[in-house]
Amino acid sequence: MNAPHALIITGGTREARRAFAVREAAARQCARRDGTSCGVCAGCRKTLEGTHPDMDIVAAAGREIVVDTVRAVKAALSLLPGEGFCRVVIFDEADTLNPHAQNALLAVLEEPPSHAAFLLCTAVPEALLLTVRSRCAVVRLPHAEETAEEPDESVASLVAAIAQKDEWACCQIVLSWEKCKREELEKRLFQLSAALRTRLETADPLTGKRFYCILDGVCALRDSLRRNAGVGHVCGALACQLVN
Repeated sequence: MNAPHALIITGGTREARRAFAVREAAARQCARRDGTSCGVCAGCRKTLEGTHPDMDIVAAAGREIVVDTVRAVKAALSLLPGEGFCRVVIFDEADTLNPHAQNALLAVLEEPPSHAAFLLCTAVPEALLLTVRSRCAVVRLPHAEETAEEPDESVASLVAAIAQKDEWACCQIVLSWEKCKREELEKRLFQLSAALRTRLETADPLTGKRFYCILDGVCALRDSLRRNAGVGHVCGALACQLVN
C-alpha cells in the first residue's frame, strides 16, 4: 500500500469527516493491504469500532489543541505499532490546533516515522499553517447539497481516459470544457473529484498514488475557480496536469 502519510480531510459535516478518517484508518490496517477496507478482518473491525490500539483520535479538551498534546502524540509515535501495520493519528477539528501545536506537528510531518499516518479533519483548512498544508494531500468531501448532482457524461469519459492513461482523450475532453460557464465547470470539477475518490477505493497502490495526486490537483483548481481564476486558465492547467 502506498498512500500519503498525511491527509487533510475537509468538506462535508464534522461527522462525515470523522467517519471518512476512520474508514481511511481502517484501510491502512486492513489485512488485504490493497488500500481499501474489507470491513471484516480484525484490523478493520477494531478500527471501525474505535478500539484499535494503533489508532488515536485527538480532539480539543477545551477551546484548542495545545502543544503538550502534540508532544504526547510524538512521543507515542516513537513506539512501533503494537498490533496493526501502522499507527494512525486522527486530529478531529484540526483547525483548533493552536500555533505552537501546529509548529510541533509540522516537525513531525517534515520527518514522519515510516509507521505513522496523520489524518487532519477540518472544515477550515486555511486555519492550518501553509507549511502544514504543504505536507498533506487533501481530500474534499461533498456537501449535502452537492451529493444529489447527476454526473455529467463527459466527466465519466474523462475518468475512464485517466484510468487508461489516454492523454490525448484527456486533453480533448478537458479543453472542450473551456466553453462552460463558471458554475458548470465548478460542478464538473466536483463530480470529477467525487469520481476519483470512488476509484481510489478499489485502485491498486501505484494507481492509487497517481489518483491521489490528480485528485489533489483537481481540488486545488476548483478552489482557484472559486477565487475567480479564469475558466480557460483552469482547463489549461488541468489538461497540463493530466499529461504530466
